[in-house]
Amino acid sequence: MSCQKDPLLAEALTKFEESPFWNWLGLEAHRIEPGEVQLKLAIRPDFLNVVRSVHGGVYASILDTTMTTMGFTVRSLAGYPVVTVNMNIHYLKATNQGNLWSKGRIISMGKSLATAEAYIYDDEENPLAHSTGTFKMVRNK
Repeated sequence: MSCQKDPLLAEALTKFEESPFWNWLGLEAHRIEPGEVQLKLAIRPDFLNVVRSVHGGVYASILDTTMTTMGFTVRSLAGYPVVTVNMNIHYLKATNQGNLWSKGRIISMGKSLATAEAYIYDDEENPLAHSTGTFKMVRNK
């Protein structure tokens, strides 16, 4: 993975891979480059809701992490941890099997705030969800 050559990306990946939530959810970093991150999540039976499709909270967690490929993406360029200020999600299609793939990119980045977007796709590259978010960079004083 290209992040091994970029110390900021390697550090961000290490932080996320040490996260208990990241590990519980089972996220995998598929591709990490400056300004763009792609994650993968294998769907498990315990992700399904009462109508037997992936729960919207799982989508939201993937999108937030993807923007943390939104926050993660921002961190990959800024070099600082980020916190979510605002996030909007459009649920486009349900699924209950295979893998969820997320991809995020930065829309704009200022000195303290960044705006990013992320998508979730299925294995056939059908869009399942779209999200935009605003993130605050947390700088140590």
